[in-house]
Amino acid sequence: MTKLNNNIILFLLFMAISVSAIAQQGKFKINGYEQDKACPIFRSVDKKTGDSFYDSRVIGYPRFFPGYIITLDGEKVEGRIALFNNQTADWAFVKKCMLIIPDGEEEAQYLGGNAVALIQQQQKKETVYYDLYEGGYLERLVSGKLRLSYNPNANTSRKISEFVSQSFIDSLRANTARKSVRESLNDGKSMQESIQVAALKDELINIGAAVEIVDKEYLLYDEQNATTLLITKSNYEQAIQQELGGCPSMDEKTIKGYAKKYDKIVDAFMEYNEKCK
Repeated sequence: MTKLNNNIILFLLFMAISVSAIAQQGKFKINGYEQDKACPIFRSVDKKTGDSFYDSRVIGYPRFFPGYIITLDGEKVEGRIALFNNQTADWAFVKKCMLIIPDGEEEAQYLGGNAVALIQQQQKKETVYYDLYEGGYLERLVSGKLRLSYNPNANTSRKISEFVSQSFIDSLRANTARKSVRESLNDGKSMQESIQVAALKDELINIGAAVEIVDKEYLLYDEQNATTLLITKSNYEQAIQQELGGCPSMDEKTIKGYAKKYDKIVDAFMEYNEKCK
């Protein structure tokens, strides 16, 4: 195959992806919207009906991407998702609310903070995950047995909080009797009502106000043990030795190399998750 043919194929693939992304966008009615100063959504309102609409085609507005959410009691809902930043913070890696158009539906459902345990978005170049953390959704830097995220409360005296564990989800599922999201939507309920978000708000902590992040800090979550470790420059070397040292597939030279370079933390835990399953 010639270089020209390769270029043509790559161009066609790029165009197909671009067309697919454009097809995801449009103007959609919003159900279940709740005003939140931390997460304003730019809407148009029908004066006659009072219905709210969101147009993802407007330049600068968050786009919809295919993906799924996992509710706090473990239900998976697939669809198109648009994520909105926490306006009380300046971090692109923290989202505060979302709109989701479930597969088979034509209207967007609003979900605020403390609504779901996990969000997955299939963006143009990568798959991105967000975990519920202190009332917001924190982007993962590394997925796997050991999950890595930025600490949104870096350089403060705030104690770290815990992520939603699988045992929490299992417990909530066992103690929550509700219809599926699909059944509730068919009954005319919003997704907010369906997953009983209001009843859970008091059980989870809201994310704090904005702080200036001078030095990056990280949160390392161990899925198996449901524990969260705060990693800073001061304890980085010890944390690397502790976490990576228990993996026989990683040699001492590699571990020492990672331990000396704070900016290699993402690479370190990506390699760990690949080799130490």
